[in-house]
Amino acid sequence: MGVLWTGVCALVRCALKGRSLKAAYPVITEKVDGILIRRYRYILDEMKVRDAEDLTPNDGGVPKIVWFSWLQGIDQAPDLVKVCLASQRKHLPDYEFRVFDLSNYQQWIELPEYIVRKYKKGLIPAASFSDLLRLAVLQKYGGVWMDATVFCSGFGNEKLQGRWDRIMQSELTVFRYFKRGTMAPVGLSNWFIAAVPLQIVISSVLDMLLAYWKDYNCLVDYYIFHLFLGLSLREFPMVEARMPRENSYHSILLGDALGRTFHQEQWQDLIDHVSFHKLNYRKVGEVSRNPRGYYWYIVS
Repeated sequence: MGVLWTGVCALVRCALKGRSLKAAYPVITEKVDGILIRRYRYILDEMKVRDAEDLTPNDGGVPKIVWFSWLQGIDQAPDLVKVCLASQRKHLPDYEFRVFDLSNYQQWIELPEYIVRKYKKGLIPAASFSDLLRLAVLQKYGGVWMDATVFCSGFGNEKLQGRWDRIMQSELTVFRYFKRGTMAPVGLSNWFIAAVPLQIVISSVLDMLLAYWKDYNCLVDYYIFHLFLGLSLREFPMVEARMPRENSYHSILLGDALGRTFHQEQWQDLIDHVSFHKLNYRKVGEVSRNPRGYYWYIVS
């Protein structure tokens, strides 16, 4: 009730002051996030106890499994999504690809009945349902999750190959945003996650999201996944300290350039520095207008 009341009060204050309702968003998210953190703090406390009691070493590295999902089925996916899957398979040939959708995900994991019911009723958005799926498969099996619009350009030099090897040897990797000259990240991404099975941060975020959707029938913060992920990493600082330093900034450059005219030197410079590129299929109509653009280069 506190979450909904916070939102209503912020909207009313904006209306009374004649301000745009968008101005209420920062106030709502700040207060709502505080409520959510307090409400689901007990899950982290339980995880810390469990982590302290678990003395089993997990030094086997990330399993060579790539999880790929398009809920409607890969046959129904846009061309860009199919190109991204093909690029991942091309550059990770010795990995097992598990491509799942609404018709077959249950062969790997089973979500609580209330989650499936709320999703079918439209209460849980597709993106949030996908979040639960990615966490559930990683928590149980480990492996690498890449969003359906992640293009892989390969590991063309020793530096890129070394970075990939470190990811696969670490217990958890997510891409983060780093400002130039700073050590601490200023943001988190969830479009790429590599994890060992039963990883404590993955388990924490999954349990908090399951508890949230048991309590609520709507999404009160679009970035709730990032909220719980950041909270869990702060609670287990040694996990974050050991994570490879992968910067999301470099991985969004191709997505921003898809509509621009292709230049071989610029392309080579980009793929010499980064292997994974987060794209957006919703922009295809716009970026495909340039027949000599980067979009047509990667899909042809």
